[in-house]
Amino acid sequence: MHKREVAVGSEEKDDLSVVGQLRNLVRIWDEADVKGDAATLDRLLADEFAFVGGPDKAQYLASIKSKSPDTYV
Repeated sequence: MHKREVAVGSEEKDDLSVVGQLRNLVRIWDEADVKGDAATLDRLLADEFAFVGGPDKAQYLASIKSKSPDTYV
């Protein structure tokens, strides 16, 4: 038998809160990527980050920093 430590129905509110937080992080990532904001991207990414089959965090940030400011919105 499992004792519930949260009120029935509160899981849904928690799930919505988590979804909202995730959406906000994705929005921040997208804005930083569009603007070429390497500092924000650095803050968002774990040190161990790497794209599958692609660059790691340092390589990704270097590519963002190496682009001309004219290429960003």
